[in-house]
Amino acid sequence: MHNVNKGSTSTTVSTSVTPALFGQTVTFTATVSAVAPAVGTPTGTVDFKDGATTICAAVPLAAGSASCPTSSLAPGTHSITAVYSGDSNFYGSTSTALSQVVNKASTTTALSSGTNPSTYGTAVTFSATVTPIAPAAGTPTGTITFKDGATTLGTCTLAAATCSFTTTATQLGGGSHSITAVYGGDANYNTSTSSALTQTVNPAAQTISFTGPADTTYSTTSVTVSATASSGLAVTFTSSTTTVCMVSGTTVSILAIGTCTINANQAGNANYSAAPQVTHSFNITKANLSVAANNQSVKQTQAMPAFSGTITGARASDGITATYTLCCGITSNSAVGVYVDAIVTTINDPNSKLGNYNPPTINNGATYSYSASGACMTAGTGCLQIKFNDTTPPTASVTTSKVYTRSPSTLYFTYTLTFNAVNASGNVVSNYAFTIPAADPGSTTVSYWAVDNAGNIQLHQSQAVTTNP
Repeated sequence: MHNVNKGSTSTTVSTSVTPALFGQTVTFTATVSAVAPAVGTPTGTVDFKDGATTICAAVPLAAGSASCPTSSLAPGTHSITAVYSGDSNFYGSTSTALSQVVNKASTTTALSSGTNPSTYGTAVTFSATVTPIAPAAGTPTGTITFKDGATTLGTCTLAAATCSFTTTATQLGGGSHSITAVYGGDANYNTSTSSALTQTVNPAAQTISFTGPADTTYSTTSVTVSATASSGLAVTFTSSTTTVCMVSGTTVSILAIGTCTINANQAGNANYSAAPQVTHSFNITKANLSVAANNQSVKQTQAMPAFSGTITGARASDGITATYTLCCGITSNSAVGVYVDAIVTTINDPNSKLGNYNPPTINNGATYSYSASGACMTAGTGCLQIKFNDTTPPTASVTTSKVYTRSPSTLYFTYTLTFNAVNASGNVVSNYAFTIPAADPGSTTVSYWAVDNAGNIQLHQSQAVTTNP
């Protein structure tokens, strides 16, 4: 009897590429040979293993060879073996382990803008797509960080190797921005950064809301203006009518009557274009001006007082003044009494400002009063001294002295002259009657004086007297 035993085999494994990139197809080839003295070509199948994990199972031998293509090996070093299962003629065998290196795949990141150029105040959507660089393949995962220069705008998470990020309306200011998309990589893919995309953000338009002051009169020295820009930026003001009004900040100073035109401007900045100028005009009409002389009172024959009055409605800066004088020939020797409309007002306008006022209302109705009032004018005090027809006033006396002299030396008839003494309120408190003796026929003027006990002249008056033969 003759026994025939199975032949022994030898199995080897080789790789198509090492190192490989993630996602790249690597083909492992197993070759099974008969070990002498056995001959022949083994048949059957081969399992390809990564460590203990089968990556290709029961791959049939063809002419002693079997292949296992795969693209699922993760980055790292893999111990690959080929295990021949044997057949009816040959024993199985296992190859020596093959060290297969798989590196992370390189990527490229592409960036695009949904709106370029855009306008400030409008959101912009940026999109990024990550692609493995051949021969690597697959679908990268992870996140994209969008940057404006060195400033992070935001992030997104890849889905099917792409994602998008939308800015806020004001995140990108006016001007040019260098935008990049940075892929952070994952376990299988290396990071990559897109080429810079120049995003242009044009300034937005803006408008000004300006209603301005209402009409006013010259009596108003200044008004305040306000306006708002749709951008929120500060509005500035200028005057187109600088002879009528001037502007400092938000205060409009009124200089003269006329039409005041104020311009509201907003020059803009990187985010906003200059706003169209808005103007507002308002009228400044004449102001009312009135002058009233103050009432004055003086004792007869005493020095004239300083006259005064009140100017109403005039600006102090205009320098308008008034001069007050007595009219109608009134002097310090005029008779005791109240003189109505006696003080005349003259307006002085050294700076030519009266044109800004309506014709002034001048009140000349002030009264100028002569009185013989004094401490001695109370009834019964008897401290007046009366003297007739003499150019020299009498001296003070504490008793009533009815002294008179004739001038001319004789008068033909007797006349009685009555002097009314009044108090400070103008009320008659005592009557003094004096008789002029008869003398030669003719006419004369009788002068009479009155002084109080302090020597102050209270009255000096003349009266014509006619005598008949």
